[in-house]
Order: sequence, then C-alpha cells, then structure tokens
Amino acid sequence: MPNMSYCRFENTLSALVDCLNALEEEGMDTLDNRYEREAATSLYAVASKFRKVYEAAQSAEVEREMGLLPE
Repeated sequence: MPNMSYCRFENTLSALVDCLNALEEEGMDTLDNRYEREAATSLYAVASKFRKVYEAAQSAEVEREMGLLPE
C-alpha cells in the first residue's frame, strides 16, 4: 500500500535509514539474493535522481522567495 501523502517522506526515510544501516553494518552480505541486489541498485539510482530533483526544487523555491520567479 502506498504511503499517504502527508507522511510519505517520513515513512520512506525510516525505511531508507534501515537499508543504510544494514549496508554499513553488514556490507554487501545484506544483499543475499539477486532480487535484493537489483532493488539496491534501483534504490541507488532513484536516490541519485531524488537528490538532483530536490536540489532543483530547492533552488526554484529560493528564487521564488527572492522574487526572481513568479509564485
């Protein structure tokens, strides 16, 4: 079931931190089958794209606050 919009980032953060902790503590042994390895690779790609999109959105917000972009 998808996260509700009011808590999707909070719930996702908790799950992502859990994955990060597992990798830090156990390394690649955490990814004990092909599906987990594929999911970790996809998660990495999504996280990289999230960072780029987040930074662009944050820049646009700052520009709007400065009056450089229409609200």
